[in-house]
Amino acid sequence: MTVNLLDIDYYRQVNPDLANFTAEQATQHFFDFGLREGRDFSPIVDLDLYRAANPDLTAVGFTDNRQFFDHLASFGVAEGRLFSNTFHADFYRASHGDLIAVGFENEQLFEHFLQFGINEGRVASNTFDIGFYLNSHPDLIATGLNNRQGLTHFNQFGINEGRITSTQFDVGTYLGIHPDLVAAGLTSSQAFDHYQVFGLNERRIAAPLLTRSANVDFGFGAIGGNRRFSSVSGGFHQFTLFRPSWVSAGISTTTNSSVSLSLFADFNGNGRFDPGEPSTSDTGLSPNISSVLPAGTYGLSVPLTSSSVEVAPGIFRPIILSFEYDGNLLASPVAAVPTDNAGNSIATARDLG
Repeated sequence: MTVNLLDIDYYRQVNPDLANFTAEQATQHFFDFGLREGRDFSPIVDLDLYRAANPDLTAVGFTDNRQFFDHLASFGVAEGRLFSNTFHADFYRASHGDLIAVGFENEQLFEHFLQFGINEGRVASNTFDIGFYLNSHPDLIATGLNNRQGLTHFNQFGINEGRITSTQFDVGTYLGIHPDLVAAGLTSSQAFDHYQVFGLNERRIAAPLLTRSANVDFGFGAIGGNRRFSSVSGGFHQFTLFRPSWVSAGISTTTNSSVSLSLFADFNGNGRFDPGEPSTSDTGLSPNISSVLPAGTYGLSVPLTSSSVEVAPGIFRPIILSFEYDGNLLASPVAAVPTDNAGNSIATARDLG
């Protein structure tokens, strides 16, 4: 099944010299000139990222945009290859139970996101969440952009402006805590690509530390990379791995008391640990758990601690101790990945611009 990658309305919108072209004229222009010129043609597809993330195509002699475009349309989408900062088929599927239920293939997921998912505000990527993006920037709220306009804004401006885009990825945080990327001179858009191609698999921290939550139990949804979180007391946090992943979870508190952290498989998705569901735990001032896990639904549990207070001579009353904690959840997909020759010098390894 060949996927239609060209968004003709978007192509005319972001290329002002084509604004008065008919759909037929714009399509002809794209295949005759625009594709070769590297013009933007979709709010989802990024051929530069596709090239960087799939070195096997370069190895077999692919050099020009048309070759990458045709391969992506005919094979790449179906194969679940990386080509976008705003859409990943596996992530999209894992984040929405109704799409799992109907058994959509990758090409169908792509079409669904284009036709319905964008307008519905569905999250389709670990690095971009349209609802989070629009609600995190007062100027975008004031402008009143709808979801599709917000996606266009991100591709045209936001990705280059270093705006926060997701609970799992903030380009400002990513560049701020990895000085080798700054030293290499990466722009914000290049940093997005670096994280997708290398940083995620190198287990680099990229998520913002969000405002402390008073909600004891809150879920993370699908995880592909990094999520930092804070809470005011113990609780339960459910998450979904859309691929087999190396997972590391840890918490730290401002208290000098030992706390416990448990990681368990939530096979039935009910948000609690049941008999028969495997689990592991760690206890200490900064407990941490690491493991390679298959795709599925899991839970992190931070149990409340208890003590007692003497209310009368010899009479004690149990009390629940509340404590604040900061946590970090890192999920790195286990798969073959391109060698990152960048290290501290990505600019000399591969051009992601």
